[in-house]
Amino acid sequence: MAQRTLYPVQDPSTMDWSASTWALTDGGAADQAKPALGQADIIIFTLNSGAVTLDEDSETLGSLSMTGYDSTLTMGVFDIDVDACRTCMRLNDGCECQ
Repeated sequence: MAQRTLYPVQDPSTMDWSASTWALTDGGAADQAKPALGQADIIIFTLNSGAVTLDEDSETLGSLSMTGYDSTLTMGVFDIDVDACRTCMRLNDGCECQ
């Protein structure tokens, strides 16, 4: 499966990270599975994103954006893993992938 850009979709107002309530567009239909192993999905939280509870460790993400997000991401004991090399290359700051 190819890398996807995913947006969290809440019904009614909160969601668990592990739920299949992700969309390919901001405010779109909740018809995508959670970020997947080996895909380095891009996750974007926006003003339309409600509260999210991280109820398991994330797979490695390609990037994570929370610009404009004004709700709550509850993490507890779980981690979000973002591919630092992919992020560095995206920012063009000289990071090298090994």
